[in-house]
Amino acid sequence: MKVSVCMIARNEEPRIGKAIASVEGLADEVIVVDTGSTDETIAKAKEWGATVIEGGDRRNKAGSRNQGIVFATGDWIVILDCDERVGDPVGFKKFLDTTDAQAVYVKTTFIGDDGKPSLSFSQMRAWRRGRFLYRYRAHEVPLPVNDNWNGQVWTDFVWEHRPPATAAWKREHMTMLLLMDVDENPGDPRCMYYLGRELMYAQAYQWALDWFQKYMDATSQGHWDRGDVWGCMASCNECLGKEDLALEQLQHALTEQPERRDWWGRQAAFYHKRGKHDLAASMLRTMLGLFPDKCYINEYWYGADAYDLLARCLYYGGKRDEGRRYAQKAAELAPNDQRIVDNLKWFEGAA
Repeated sequence: MKVSVCMIARNEEPRIGKAIASVEGLADEVIVVDTGSTDETIAKAKEWGATVIEGGDRRNKAGSRNQGIVFATGDWIVILDCDERVGDPVGFKKFLDTTDAQAVYVKTTFIGDDGKPSLSFSQMRAWRRGRFLYRYRAHEVPLPVNDNWNGQVWTDFVWEHRPPATAAWKREHMTMLLLMDVDENPGDPRCMYYLGRELMYAQAYQWALDWFQKYMDATSQGHWDRGDVWGCMASCNECLGKEDLALEQLQHALTEQPERRDWWGRQAAFYHKRGKHDLAASMLRTMLGLFPDKCYINEYWYGADAYDLLARCLYYGGKRDEGRRYAQKAAELAPNDQRIVDNLKWFEGAA
């Protein structure tokens, strides 16, 4: 099976070499669509053996991605961004050679400067040529050419996402694209959601809330991202000092997505802050019993911090013997985190 790795790039000179190097053993060809680089991105991509298509539209990420996809000659299309690295390229190639799947989801995992993962979510990043093309100018998504979603599989292969610090102009550019998407796709909840989220990141909280409300008005319970929208609304209102409203919205998020740890943990943190330690501890115990979400994992609620928060809730609730067990678990998971290690001393009588 021949594999085509397709990328889009603009001013990615410091990163594109590492991205292309990470597909050695997977890619039979690498196609890079450049959307107007003014640095040495094009030269660097060619140096690493990529075929470069110039003239991509930086105002239309889906259109630029589709240029590379249509140009590619492989049996499989694999999508990679310049700030990503494929974790196991040889293993993934073997998987593609043997699977009957038509499209493959992988885990996009954000890696911090400390090398630790912070967030993981599933994305479709590989499919048989001719099956999918992208839509939307920003936060583009692959959609089936013939409206056929059959043959998808979810895997644990990892695309390591190592984004640079986001410059203000990039936020402004993304917001512009999302406003264009909303205008070109009237009534499309997906565009409303991503515009609201981008505005939230830009700390334009009230404007973000306006778009999140439009999303809510356009959807009904069970729609694909209502839980996350409730959570985003809660974040906006918390930043605006409206904690009671934020807590109410987290409760709505939990109703929509009871399997997602974020909503249990964030509510528990609110209750702990308000002195309702027993209620917070009960929610955290329930949360820790949930299986990892197939599509979205906030590592904070799966690691030492979750156990540490539960230990503190139990300590202040007068259940120190039980709390000690969770404090020990937190220290085992994060032996280099001095704050968490020091917290264990409260249970051991050393503080």
